[in-house]
Amino acid sequence: MWLLVVLVGCGRINFDPLGGGGSDVTGDGSGSQVTTDGSGSSGTDSTVTTACTNAMAVTANVLVTNVSSCSTSMDLIDGCGPTATQEVAFKFTPTVTASYSVRSFVAGTTNITTTMHLSATCQPGVCQGLSQTTLTAGTTYYYAYESTSGGCASIDFSITQP
Repeated sequence: MWLLVVLVGCGRINFDPLGGGGSDVTGDGSGSQVTTDGSGSSGTDSTVTTACTNAMAVTANVLVTNVSSCSTSMDLIDGCGPTATQEVAFKFTPTVTASYSVRSFVAGTTNITTTMHLSATCQPGVCQGLSQTTLTAGTTYYYAYESTSGGCASIDFSITQP
């Protein structure tokens, strides 16, 4: 009797390292967190806040499909892509304090792509493909997406309460 085991992989899972502790979120070997605007501007708080002001509102358990990173024509945050890459920002305000799953995929697929979690004041943070976290009711959370290869790309984005 023969036993045949076949393993099949589909897609690309991209987990960028978490910041701090010597990890290299910027990809430049410095071990630093992602900072602000790679387009050459100073990346002041007001510049970064503009990205969140223009953020697309997301509803829990609703998949936002085929959103282009170039749909807003903004490059205000150095995110998870190369310098001078345009981003699209999302915002979510939960109505219930609970555990939520934040996911981003290459549009029309189940291939995970990287999204940056921004702080409550819209400061750049950690790049992740998937996250499971407790979010507090009434607090607005921000996320940004840039194509990891530069240029424009489209994603599907969701925040779900399992």
